[in-house]
This record gives sequence, C-alpha cells and structure tokens, in this order.
Amino acid sequence: MTAVGQHLALIDGDFERALTFSSAAFRAGVDPDQFASIIASGYPFLLTASPSEPVDCLIASGVVALTVRFTLDSGTEVDLAYRMIEEAGRYAIEAAGVLPPPEIDV
Repeated sequence: MTAVGQHLALIDGDFERALTFSSAAFRAGVDPDQFASIIASGYPFLLTASPSEPVDCLIASGVVALTVRFTLDSGTEVDLAYRMIEEAGRYAIEAAGVLPPPEIDV
C-alpha cells in the first residue's frame, strides 16, 4: 500500500524513497531535503509513530481518499487523510493532512 510504504520509508529516514510514493507533480516541486523539512515541521509523528492502520477509504474516478490512523508512543492516535491519484498504473500521494480529533457531544 502506498501510504504504508511511504510511512516505513519515513521511519527509516529515507526521504528519497518516501518521495517515490508521491505523485509526479508533488515530486517536481520538492527535493528530499525539502520533503524532510515538511515532515519534520508538519508531520513529525510520521517519523516515530507505530505502523499505520487504514480506517476509511473511498475511490471515485481514479482518486482515492484514504484515512490512516497512526498511534504515537504516548498512545494518542492521529488520523491523516491522504488524497491519492492513479498515475502510471499505481496510486500516488498527491496531498495529505491531519484530521482534527473527533468531537463527541453528549
């Protein structure tokens, strides 16, 4: 799976390999050092979180909306939404963003 492969590369600190899971358009504007900075500043949990667990997936017209749950060392769970596109016979990550924690109103 694309998101898991990228996550494992990030845990290994291999930003060049992690970028291979991204879309060509994303890769065109980011080199491995810039990608490392993006991850470190906006998604640092990806460098240490336990392996991910997909929790939701929608596919329509070659676009995948995938939500993946990551468990931090503290036990806190973080959901990350991926937008992936079909590209060269595979799905590639076009964008990702952290989802706010669910609010339960009782």
